[in-house]
Amino acid sequence: MFDKLINFFSDESKWMKGHYYGNEKKEVCPEREATRYCLLGAIAILYDNNDESDRVCNSLRGVIRARGYNMISTFNDSEKTSFDDILSVIKECEESYES
Repeated sequence: MFDKLINFFSDESKWMKGHYYGNEKKEVCPEREATRYCLLGAIAILYDNNDESDRVCNSLRGVIRARGYNMISTFNDSEKTSFDDILSVIKECEESYES
């Protein structure tokens, strides 16, 4: 289930902070021109099924709460959060989901 996010965030150029989506300069733009997404923005475009997106969000919330954050957006946008942190959280969710 988390493979969509892992594949989407294949490199840091697809991730951004502060907005759901933006362009390569990290500026807000119309969604059809977006090349970068925050974690929630990526979930919104990758998961058509509400049940699946809810399961993904619930798993992410559990992992980020253990890291001291209450919301996915707060974790994504924190100045302390790096792209590696984003990948780490997604992979931790994937491992927990598979077991």
